Amino acid sequence: MGVKVVDLFTALQKRDDWMDACFTDGIHLSAEGGKVPSKFAVAAATVAAAASGGAPAAAKEEEKKEEPAEESDEDMGFILFD
Repeated sequence: MGVKVVDLFTALQKRDDWMDACFTDGIHLSAEGGKVPSKFAVAAATVAAAASGGAPAAAKEEEKKEEPAEESDEDMGFILFD
């Protein structure tokens, strides 16, 4: 079908204290846990833009900044599946 999915659960489990750090009550994401899906959204938008030959505005803004990235794509703790 060509549908891309992300494995958010595995990404959240990258931390040893993932249950306490990423969830407020075992279901709802905490502020720390909410950072993981936002990284997915940026990565997915970047992948989609690259596939269509463009770059999203947010990615273009990121390119303008010359600050070193905190994490590489490989360290973001998620996997894109085809």
